[in-house]
Amino acid sequence: MHEGPLTHGDDLLALLEGVPASAAAVAVMRHSVRGPVTDLRTSPDVLLTAEGEAAARRLGQRLAPSRPVRLGHSPIERCAQTARGVAQGFGLAGGAIEWTGAIEALGAPYVLDFERLVEASEAHDTRSFVRAWFDGALAPGIIVEGRQAARGQLAVALEHLESSPAGGLTLLVSHDWNVMLLREHYLGVRHDDAGWLDYLDGVLLVGDPEGPELRWRTLARRVDGRPCP
Repeated sequence: MHEGPLTHGDDLLALLEGVPASAAAVAVMRHSVRGPVTDLRTSPDVLLTAEGEAAARRLGQRLAPSRPVRLGHSPIERCAQTARGVAQGFGLAGGAIEWTGAIEALGAPYVLDFERLVEASEAHDTRSFVRAWFDGALAPGIIVEGRQAARGQLAVALEHLESSPAGGLTLLVSHDWNVMLLREHYLGVRHDDAGWLDYLDGVLLVGDPEGPELRWRTLARRVDGRPCP
């Protein structure tokens, strides 16, 4: 994982550089640098830091202004802040944004019982909690099983890809858990091995005549809605 603030978003930008000008693409990405989360109950209220706002603007400035860009985001405010920062930076680079706005499915639609989720998370650190979730080791009724939750996130990306114009880019600003669902269940990348997802990093869904392809760093897989075995 990159550590310096100037590197947030570098991996996603490198993915975008590999997309042909005529291909549509959808990025499901984590929001920018936020303040500390000390309690899951108040986590929706945690906002970007000044560093996070600047990093979002830098990312927008580094996007190719010739590519039409749409922006959607989770209803959580730090994701909206990230989207606004990217839009501001993209405008400074000469680009114009089409706003999709808040998308409920980019939040936490997989949570079934928030209070039980909080209790379960308090029995783990964050990494071991997500591992237990992705492995199906949590009690039923707390959160949607990981593979099913991953299918839901992929469906959102596929829907936006289908409506994208040729050469269009859609940025969907979401959360680490959402992106990691896709990264693990479709590309086989476990956070235990690859590390936690960095701010402004994400997976990229690229349109192709042979079928959409999901990418992260050097990994790529054509997806049909079914997670990895």
